Amino acid sequence: TITNINANVYSKALGVDSTGNIFVLTQYTEAPNLWGRIFKYNSAGALLTSPIVSGTRSATYDLVIDSNNNVTYSIHNNVAYTNANSNGGGYVIRMNNALTSYLWIQKIEPGTTSRVSFPHALALDSSNNVYVTGYTSGAYSGFTNKGRYDIFVLKLASATGNRLWTRQ
Repeated sequence: TITNINANVYSKALGVDSTGNIFVLTQYTEAPNLWGRIFKYNSAGALLTSPIVSGTRSATYDLVIDSNNNVTYSIHNNVAYTNANSNGGGYVIRMNNALTSYLWIQKIEPGTTSRVSFPHALALDSSNNVYVTGYTSGAYSGFTNKGRYDIFVLKLASATGNRLWTRQ
């Protein structure tokens, strides 16, 4: 098979870098866990690498490739994620092109421990800043949640992943 994984595998997002490498963000189940993995293929379709890029019980959402060929993707984990001191939640993560190291990990949460956010879609501007939209069960600072869930839009700094602004 294309993935060599003996499990249910779902394609979630696709990106191509400036050299023609193809990146496929997937989600797959190996009961009882739900994992995220990125498959990187060269322009001829040969598999180059396929690291696991999320913790157990994770949902994957979107992937974008910036002008430096770094890979940025979004997930929601139900457990704490690497390098992030939390009990799970929504994350936007930037990795190098080889998918061997994290450049930054940004938790996308409204700040209240009992509320969560789901970062469903990503976009980049010409400076490689990341725009994130999704929905949350909480309220970001300065905003009020208008229902059970409310949409949000965030802008994250390219170099650090720090939040530049939030709208809800």
